[in-house]
Amino acid sequence: MTHQPIQWINNTPKNYVSVLYIGNPANHFRRTLSDALDGYGHLSLSIHAQSKLINDSFGYHCYILDADTLTHLDLLIHRIRDVQPDARILIVTDHPDWYIAREVFRAGAINYVSKGTHHLHVRATLKHTLRQQLPQKKRQSNANI
Repeated sequence: MTHQPIQWINNTPKNYVSVLYIGNPANHFRRTLSDALDGYGHLSLSIHAQSKLINDSFGYHCYILDADTLTHLDLLIHRIRDVQPDARILIVTDHPDWYIAREVFRAGAINYVSKGTHHLHVRATLKHTLRQQLPQKKRQSNANI
């Protein structure tokens, strides 16, 4: 992991992304993610789903949730969406499961992928996730009112 100088908000490049990873900071994916963001963005870490880093005063470009260490992903996604509706939420796992994938997509996740082993693959996945269109909220029909 390389150490980067402090990036002041006014001096941060326009394409510089901020990412919050919620999961086990000691696993291999966190190190791969750190390498993927080297020179491209800033990584913050949290091990708790109830992290105070999820707040309305600072929004991350992307939230990465580790399905292998977190439970109730749908509730966490709703919490993030309540605080930051335009957030990109990426779910990563070592053991993909269609049932969990369906739940997190219904809750508002943008992407659900296996943990990449190479930082260039992870960087490509992040860029793809940041370009994806956000899900539209279901609108009630005025005819039913």
